[in-house]
Amino acid sequence: MYRVKLVGNNCNEYYAVDAIINGETESCMIDTGFNGFIIRQDFQKENVNNSEKFFKNEEGNLLINNDIQTVVLSNVTYKKINAVYSGDGVVFDYDESTGLNNAKNALVYQTDFGYPFFKNHIIQLDFENNVFRIR
Repeated sequence: MYRVKLVGNNCNEYYAVDAIINGETESCMIDTGFNGFIIRQDFQKENVNNSEKFFKNEEGNLLINNDIQTVVLSNVTYKKINAVYSGDGVVFDYDESTGLNNAKNALVYQTDFGYPFFKNHIIQLDFENNVFRIR
């Protein structure tokens, strides 16, 4: 696990790990408070098929789920997991105090994974040694 700075904001950092998504290594933000899986806007967009699952977010925008065939995170392999591409109806909040759209900067350029990967697993974040463990 390693620290990554937000695009356009050198003050904020978050933790990320490398995962293999559809055979390609991808840096993924660890987001234990998030209940989904968002892929950066340009990652393998041409190789992914939309799933038959659609839903609307709080603003009423239609979000299109995409079926990701394989995700390998550490020693755990996930098959056919749903993800939303940033930009496909995802709405981001603008923070007037910083003048930046921190969520958008993070999610447009960085893949973000949360609960779907941690469900029924035990995770450990060792900040002293920068180690992410899952089983």
